[in-house]
Amino acid sequence: KRGIGRQKAHEILRIMAMEVYRTREKPKDALLRDDTVKKYFKEGEIDEILDPKNYIGMSKEIVENVLDRLNERYNIKGNKI
Repeated sequence: KRGIGRQKAHEILRIMAMEVYRTREKPKDALLRDDTVKKYFKEGEIDEILDPKNYIGMSKEIVENVLDRLNERYNIKGNKI
């Protein structure tokens, strides 16, 4: 918790996402330009947040599960990520 509130944080990100889409600006640059974001996050934290390695979650496991089911259903061998 950083004290900003979920709704306000969501609204800031929604507005920034639309602006980044419209201007083609890099998300990091837009975030660093926002005073509210800078109040709660350091540049290094923004880098961590935007690093895909930190938010893909269980994607690999989910894909492997789907492949296992397809392999089983269609009797395919050796289809792994």
